[in-house]
Amino acid sequence: MDLKKLDFIKKHFGCYTLINKERVLTSIGTMSIVPSNEFWNIFSGDAEKYFMINVSETKGNLVITLKDGISIEIERVLNLNKKDKI
Repeated sequence: MDLKKLDFIKKHFGCYTLINKERVLTSIGTMSIVPSNEFWNIFSGDAEKYFMINVSETKGNLVITLKDGISIEIERVLNLNKKDKI
């Protein structure tokens, strides 16, 4: 997965904890409401590989849910090991 996609996922799915007064990414969530234009600019042809996609009740947004196993794989790629962070 390229850096733009990982950055998008960290921005919209990232779960952060304050550790020593610093905001630290500790895990990846599974669902987010995102601006549709931002989403489609990054995930054009391969979005269904990673997400279940639904239209939001709010105009211009999508409800996206990471498919099973994808959040775990992304946490592995980002080297998010909760034991080491806390």
